[in-house]
Amino acid sequence: MSNALIDIVGTFPVQMVFAYALSRMLVMRNAALYWTLEIVLVLLLACFRSQMDVGVKFLAALPLSLLPIFLSEGALSRRILAVVLANLVLFFVELPGGALWMALTGTPVVDYDATRAHLDAFALTHAAHLALLVALLAVLCLLFNRFADSAQKEGRWLPVAFTVVQLMLVNIILVLPFGYIESSAFYYAFSVPLSLLGLAADLLLLFAMGRVAQKRRADARAALLEEELDRYLVRYERFVEDVEQVAKLRHDMKNQVQVVLALSECKRFDEARGHLELVRDVLDAASVSEGRAS
Repeated sequence: MSNALIDIVGTFPVQMVFAYALSRMLVMRNAALYWTLEIVLVLLLACFRSQMDVGVKFLAALPLSLLPIFLSEGALSRRILAVVLANLVLFFVELPGGALWMALTGTPVVDYDATRAHLDAFALTHAAHLALLVALLAVLCLLFNRFADSAQKEGRWLPVAFTVVQLMLVNIILVLPFGYIESSAFYYAFSVPLSLLGLAADLLLLFAMGRVAQKRRADARAALLEEELDRYLVRYERFVEDVEQVAKLRHDMKNQVQVVLALSECKRFDEARGHLELVRDVLDAASVSEGRAS
């Protein structure tokens, strides 16, 4: 098995899972172009990876991280946050995978001769590595997709800055002492729990963002309900005023009818007729004012 084939088998499935997770978290403007470029870049990187040193490998992998940012839609902060979090998961999974390889073979991670000599351990390590990556990226997608583009208006760059700084620190952990990592079980024993703590911090960050977004949605809904309640109260006050006015008018009419009946019983029909005319004028005036008010 050639070095290029080892790199293809070891990196291609991982990068495809990584690319698929980003396609689920972000809306790609052109899915066909995205997948074509991802596959081509991954294969090119894998074919020439064995001839690169650590720094060149790091620079060559940058397009794979920048590609989803440029080909996706939505707020820039959201796109950067998705890519950085996915890269953090990818880096975190590297450490347990390397620790498992060291435990099974006792050989450095980047050793093609050791890989050819331990193909069974190579297959087991990458299967466990891929399973852990799928599980963690699935959790990340589930949490990340709870937030809409408009969920964070104020301070939305704060979690982005936090995760970018964390990604830089993880790169320092992995890249700078890479030659020492290859043959140090102690380094893996120290770095794996530390990296998992960093991943836990990211998950707590996402949960905190979720609570803040939920509170903002609840506050917005409460404000909307309060506005509706105010409108209903205004309408209710008008209704109460109308009912009170009708009751008052009814009481007045009852009194006026009694006056007219009393005048009629006293044979004072002209006065009774005049009183009825006054009552009619009052009713006409009331109906006109009510029509204007409505």
